Amino acid sequence: MFVPILLAASLATIQERPFQGAFKVDQPLRLALTPKLDGKIEHEEWEALADVDGVKSYFEWEPNVVHAAATLPLDRSFVASFDLRGDGWLNGDDNIQVAVRFVEGQAKATVKRLDGTRRDGPIWMDAPGLADALKYGASSGDDSWTVEVSLVDVRTGLIPTSNGNTVGVRVDAIEPDPETLDAFLPRATAPVNLVFDLGTGLLEGMKWKPELKFRRVAPGEEIPVRLNFEGKDEMPLERIELRSEGFLEKRSMTTALPFPKFDRKGRAFVDYKTMVASDADSGWRVVRGTVSGPSSPIVVRTSVVVSPIVSVDLTRVRDEKNKAGARVLKFSLYLISNSRNRLDGVTRIVTPDRWKILAGDDKGFVIYQARGSVRRVIEAQIPDDANGTFPFRVTVTVGGREIEHTHWITVKAPKG
Repeated sequence: MFVPILLAASLATIQERPFQGAFKVDQPLRLALTPKLDGKIEHEEWEALADVDGVKSYFEWEPNVVHAAATLPLDRSFVASFDLRGDGWLNGDDNIQVAVRFVEGQAKATVKRLDGTRRDGPIWMDAPGLADALKYGASSGDDSWTVEVSLVDVRTGLIPTSNGNTVGVRVDAIEPDPETLDAFLPRATAPVNLVFDLGTGLLEGMKWKPELKFRRVAPGEEIPVRLNFEGKDEMPLERIELRSEGFLEKRSMTTALPFPKFDRKGRAFVDYKTMVASDADSGWRVVRGTVSGPSSPIVVRTSVVVSPIVSVDLTRVRDEKNKAGARVLKFSLYLISNSRNRLDGVTRIVTPDRWKILAGDDKGFVIYQARGSVRRVIEAQIPDDANGTFPFRVTVTVGGREIEHTHWITVKAPKG
């Protein structure tokens, strides 16, 4: 018995090494930001997470999605650990491991969910819906490779939908096969706070906040952002430069002006109004204000989202049998305008195999009001034995442009 126990302890020690010790992050406040998943870390595309043993990692988020990336040696596997409620890796059933291996020139990804609620110890669970919705990209060099992943929620309610939440994160480059890692091994994740606004380098007594009527803008339209500051004229504030970061930098305006005087109530306002180019890519972006004058610049940043001209939301209302005994799902489909103009369009729905749309497909719609919305009722007949997570694709055609939204529907087969 003594030798097997020592051997087991030795193996456990080897397995623990990838996740031993604290994982310190560069910045615990994380802005909403969307990367491109092409295996390339581009200028202002990613927010740095940590640099551990020469492995640079990155993390950002957006509502219902968390993103991670790293550049690592070719002989190492990428493992991103997400404690989505921020309550400890071995607690609850909200812990997700995304692993990517680079094998024979190809990236291969897996997703596992850790269930820590069992009295007899944590276990790994398959997460087919999350695995199906996972998006990733990779590229390689002579001795290293880069991977970018996006974990998309599939109506599990695990990934935060807005700011103000805290999640635990760590990114590792490990030698063991990630599929052999035992569920009971602890991992020290770093708490990060999800925010829409972030200011750094503020002087003592200085405050700021953005003022936006909306955070969404369609390509080809204008977004106004007002930056509100509180302070004193004695502060050494000289000029402020306003621009968009990353993929939006060359698709919007840059401007600079003298920093305004504070009024009697200690307030100063700076407006940034920019047209977003019609060929701007969709996704969450960051608008930045840089104030010069102090020894270190003051940087204030706020997240906005470049959206398709129409956003789509799908809510399941009922799962029932109709008079003919067929199983029918009923949905509310919301079409939300991101434009100031009237929109005329048509919706088309693509369902999984063996599903059939009974009502609501190929329907025209009109949204009269700026940034208004309309609701449609969708009925889909599904097989009695349908069980699992399925893609439900809605295509919206407006002015000759097609916009596709994929929603993930989880259904369970009737018991018995």
